[in-house]
Amino acid sequence: MSLTIWAFIAAGLTMGMGLVFRKKPQIVQSVIMFVAFYFIAWLMLPALSIDMVETWLMFIFAAVLAAGMTIISSGGESWKPIGIPIVSLFFLLLSSCASSGLFNAVNKAAVLDITNHGEKNTTMELASQEQAIRVTQGLALKRAAELIGSSKTESLASIAKYGRMYGNVTNEGKAVWVAPLQPNGFWRWVSSPTTPGYFIGSHVNNMDSRLVEDKPISYGTSGFYFSKDLARHLYMNGYVNYSYGTKFFQIDDNGDPYYVVPMMRPQVLLGSYFPEKWAVVNASSGDIQEFDNAEDLPDWVDRAYPQEILYKRLADWGCLSQGWQRCYFTGINVIDPTPSTIITMSSNDEMVYFTGTQFNKNKVEGATSGIVMMNARTGKADYYRRAGVTEVEAQRVMNGMVSNYEGWSTEEPVLVLVNGLETYFSVVTDGSGARKGYALLSQRNRDVVGFGKSLPDAMSAYGAKVRENKNLLAFDGDTQVDAELFFGNVMKIESVHNGQGTSFYLRINTVEDKVFVVNGGNHMAEVAVTLPGERVKISAYNTEPALIFVDEFDNMDLRLSDSPLQGKMDEVSDSVRESNEDETNRRNLETQIDELDPSQVREILRSMEDQ
Repeated sequence: MSLTIWAFIAAGLTMGMGLVFRKKPQIVQSVIMFVAFYFIAWLMLPALSIDMVETWLMFIFAAVLAAGMTIISSGGESWKPIGIPIVSLFFLLLSSCASSGLFNAVNKAAVLDITNHGEKNTTMELASQEQAIRVTQGLALKRAAELIGSSKTESLASIAKYGRMYGNVTNEGKAVWVAPLQPNGFWRWVSSPTTPGYFIGSHVNNMDSRLVEDKPISYGTSGFYFSKDLARHLYMNGYVNYSYGTKFFQIDDNGDPYYVVPMMRPQVLLGSYFPEKWAVVNASSGDIQEFDNAEDLPDWVDRAYPQEILYKRLADWGCLSQGWQRCYFTGINVIDPTPSTIITMSSNDEMVYFTGTQFNKNKVEGATSGIVMMNARTGKADYYRRAGVTEVEAQRVMNGMVSNYEGWSTEEPVLVLVNGLETYFSVVTDGSGARKGYALLSQRNRDVVGFGKSLPDAMSAYGAKVRENKNLLAFDGDTQVDAELFFGNVMKIESVHNGQGTSFYLRINTVEDKVFVVNGGNHMAEVAVTLPGERVKISAYNTEPALIFVDEFDNMDLRLSDSPLQGKMDEVSDSVRESNEDETNRRNLETQIDELDPSQVREILRSMEDQ
């Protein structure tokens, strides 16, 4: 129906211009415009609503074509018809100006539902380090390519390819990548209009992935044509007065594929687009469910609000909430989001968009004025005013750590909690996209950074920096800086060779929900001969994950003795070390005394006499 309406608008403009400017109807030209614009509207799928910019642009386009056809038909005797699209364009510009923050600062700033928490020194509700993305989109695509090559469907790799990777959360609270299979070009679609399914893989374990081939996909955003194109399918089913946001590919609890499409409309005259309803489309059957509120969406829907839209509305709030004068001129207390938005998870396993903020007039390089967490499902945002390091600066610092390795760089970091400490976590990859290690950096202090080629090494290096700078960090949150001790009897101990060395996994009776991992160090010999039932003392700094990597291990039932000669050598060594320490302390004391003036020396002597 909407295609016909646009065709009648184009034909009506052509007929009207003929009657007004040529004093006769342009029947043939009107028929040509009707057919041509029906096809143009079918290709472009323009919105059909008087308060949408897309509608006005399409109207102006139709007016330009109608005016051109009228001028050509008149032999160029009159150029007056061109005045119609010019007047329409002027009206659009005037309306756009009226929609700006210059006249609607309060309304534009209020579009985003944001809570300003002010100063907040305690930790935020972020995901634990166990949920940190260790499998990047690039690594997930490599794994997906391996799986498609071994597909049960004959020659699947030649007829289909993967679409965009989307982040999802399973009903068990695990973050995963999902990517639909889509036809590999128009002729492949003609011969095979339905693909067998999609790829799903863990954010944490690259091998925890699979190719689902029993959930056919017939509708999509790319590789599907005519009525099977998702946007055209929605448009032809009556969703004509909306602008479509990012179409999120998501999986329900039964593994069935869907697309969640935000339907956006302007909130302030012609501007400030924001979702007003959502269409949930079954990617197999094309069935459409409509939801007017994000709260009513099925529980398995993780993302309903496009991050780019939330980012724009956040920028409006940060600038216009201070008034248009400050926003456009003085910049006092105006807040700007940092350049990028990170997708991460909250502590209750919901997907959130994270970005830092900076004061417009005081953009210290790499420093934040605050943090914003935007819920991807509800669209609600929380702003915390606090100092720290931006995500862009964090990646730059971490890249500097691996700059001596040619071609190595860090992927976009995510923000997680490591023992109560807000931490940027990033995967280090080489030029081919292969994973080479991990990097961590404190959101509060760019000097607290660690890198390792394995996750335990990276955590250990980061933990050492945390302890080294614990006085500078000054956290009010539940941050574990000092080592935690565990005592108990060994219930079970196993050794595992991982290709790079041997690790020992053990459980003790006093900690039933954790597994301790001894991985290298001078205590390997002691743990290697430890037997079930023996009492041990374990020291660890990073105690949050289910797998705790041990810093110090002591079998309290095992006493290894040295030979008499070794004992004497140890005594001599201890004596030399103590002598060196005494000499060093003496020199340090002399240096400090030399720096004192006579009055300070007299004061110290007087204090000693009083004692």
